[in-house]
Amino acid sequence: MELTTAYHEAGHAIVACMIPLDIVKITIIPTEDSLGGCEVDLEPYFFKNLSTMHQATMDLVKFHLAGEIAELKFLNDNGISVSSTTTAADDHRRVVHYINTFAENGEPIDRESLCGETARLISSPEIWPMVQKLAAELYRVKTLEESALRQALDPITASIEWAAVPAV
Repeated sequence: MELTTAYHEAGHAIVACMIPLDIVKITIIPTEDSLGGCEVDLEPYFFKNLSTMHQATMDLVKFHLAGEIAELKFLNDNGISVSSTTTAADDHRRVVHYINTFAENGEPIDRESLCGETARLISSPEIWPMVQKLAAELYRVKTLEESALRQALDPITASIEWAAVPAV
């Protein structure tokens, strides 16, 4: 289960890098509430994007969808039977909250479209190897934060030609 969680959290982290969100910590150490986490500091991102709050929220939805999508790709690629539940219950609650909030304000967010975009991104030949590398490192060390997080992410994200990557 730890390796599956590592892929889940790596999916969140790679999409967070692309948005870009400031990642504070990634862990696969379980707590009472979750099997792991990718903690991001949203304040700088939202402060910078106040005029485009709808787009910023769509980016955040993609961030939350990315964990489950990476998890499912890992399971499917390895022939592991995928149950109807994943480790993404908290992510689902957040996505529903964001979608409902914008729908109430007359600005609908198309979850299926965002899910498809995020799945294409995670599965792309440019991005999936980055998810794999980060998941392997996270599985090895269990938690990445501060300088260890930067040391793990910098070579991974620097190895990509961002112009060839589908937009987040």
